[in-house]
Amino acid sequence: MQCLVAVPTFESIQPATFKSIYELEAPKGWKLHFEYITGHDVTVARNKIARLAENFNRLFSVDSDIVLPKDTLKKLNKMPFDVCTGVYPKKRSTEGHSNVWAIGGKDFVDENNIKVRDMDNYNEPFEIKGCGMGCALINSTVFSRVPFPWFQYTTYNTGDTLSEDLNFCLKAGICGITFGVDPTIRCGHIMTSIQYD
Repeated sequence: MQCLVAVPTFESIQPATFKSIYELEAPKGWKLHFEYITGHDVTVARNKIARLAENFNRLFSVDSDIVLPKDTLKKLNKMPFDVCTGVYPKKRSTEGHSNVWAIGGKDFVDENNIKVRDMDNYNEPFEIKGCGMGCALINSTVFSRVPFPWFQYTTYNTGDTLSEDLNFCLKAGICGITFGVDPTIRCGHIMTSIQYD
């Protein structure tokens, strides 16, 4: 199994993030390849990474300020979804929002977000509507099933903007791509307002 571990970053990768990538435990039979795309807007960087991922079986997308537990890949690999994620606090949230949105809501709004504290109510992986791409293991065939550009911002008539990763989730869901979260994978998010207790 060939897995691309890739980080989009405009400037640099946080040292704690790079250390956690270096210390990742790979599932048996996996070969990890590291890459980062720098100096571009995040949409350009994510699309470049997705294009590279077409040469691999899996893409493990990691944001430049996420700190991963060592067993993250082993746990994500056991999940039966096209896109699998762990949990981390959403940046700039003072309400404890996570990177995960529940099935059933119309859009990726705060009311549909599963808060970090609520993840304690779950012990097993479960299906979700979508997630941020800061800790996401993606089956590379997804990029042949979802139309290009995979990542782009969307502005609604209300003036609200949907981020590039959630826009990807919206388009992918329409194409039948499944998303899941393992609530036991708790990642750190450097410089967030809310951290774990």
